[in-house]
Amino acid sequence: MNIMASIAIDIALIPPQEVINKAIEINQQLLKNNEKKLVLGKKKTLPHITLFMGCIEEKIFSEVRESVNKVAVQFHPLDLQVTGITTDENGYSSLKIAMTDELHLLHNVIIKKMVDYSGFHVPTDAFYKLSEADSLSAYYVENYRVKSSFQNYFPHITLGYGQTEYNDLPITFTASRLAGCHLGTQCTCQKILFEFELK
Repeated sequence: MNIMASIAIDIALIPPQEVINKAIEINQQLLKNNEKKLVLGKKKTLPHITLFMGCIEEKIFSEVRESVNKVAVQFHPLDLQVTGITTDENGYSSLKIAMTDELHLLHNVIIKKMVDYSGFHVPTDAFYKLSEADSLSAYYVENYRVKSSFQNYFPHITLGYGQTEYNDLPITFTASRLAGCHLGTQCTCQKILFEFELK
């Protein structure tokens, strides 16, 4: 990990490889038809299900890591389902994940754990160094706790810009990887900073 004053971080569930592969396949189709490029990959810009976004000071990184580890041992792997594809007001399509009690509980616990560690302001140098920080990404991170948490939580896997006709749904899967990722532009998970298995 690079030394820095702060880190834009995403606490996320990483889906199994077959779901990652499907998200990348759909993403490749979107890239053929749109100028806005969000290229998903198996190591960088990794498909994920966000549980929390925020900004933490680099000096408390180990505390955050340990706090997330304590959450991981409290949860079993989650049985989840992709029920559809949705496109938001900015033109980005996502795999829509059905809300379950366990998923919502995990989200709530992570948010409450992170509230003592994270700040609302996100400086541009907090994003992954190889990404271009953009104002929209900073806005989403800074407002995640207020606009996208608790009753506003919407679990999804971002696919990219544009609309897709993919309809081979539903997709059922089990998610067991809980990770802290360094955020890049377009709120992408550019690098896994730590990872734990749900028990």
